Amino acid sequence: MELRNEEAILNFIFNPSSGVATLNPPLEPSQISQPAFSEQEQKARALEHQAVLQAEGGNLVAALQLLTEAISLAPSWPSSYNNRAQVYRLKDSLDEALLDLNKCIDLCTAQLSSASSVDEAKKQVVLRTLRQAYPQRGYVRKTKGDVKGAEEDFSKLGDLAPHNYYSKLCSEAVSEMMQNCMKKERL
Repeated sequence: MELRNEEAILNFIFNPSSGVATLNPPLEPSQISQPAFSEQEQKARALEHQAVLQAEGGNLVAALQLLTEAISLAPSWPSSYNNRAQVYRLKDSLDEALLDLNKCIDLCTAQLSSASSVDEAKKQVVLRTLRQAYPQRGYVRKTKGDVKGAEEDFSKLGDLAPHNYYSKLCSEAVSEMMQNCMKKERL
């Protein structure tokens, strides 16, 4: 089912007074806009794919090398930083992961705020990366003892998808869980 249909159903579930959920017919393939990636971004994305396969196979060193190469090819492509941060996190190199996540979030935010320079389909890819980076950075911050920073990152996830009730619920649940953990730590 398409995202907009899911949103209609969720909106009806959470706001029953809004009326019957109206489903939209599925889009034809010709109606779906494909992101316009530069040649460097396409190469970086291919390297990212190879890096993910390496990481899933347990070869984190090779994954890091591929992601570093992807970043060299397309330094303004945020997804590579997000993926490299994940590998750093798996290697328990949290300082490096945090640096990459900060860079990823900065790049995503800049690209989303400069609406004219990014096409709509590409904006959705960047937004998805940002939605992955905030909770990952929240986890890293929490692990490093920055509970307040972690909570801020987790709460931003709900802000990024105001119509996505799953994200809102997840954000609220994570915030509540973090508060409960803090209470237990104080005892």
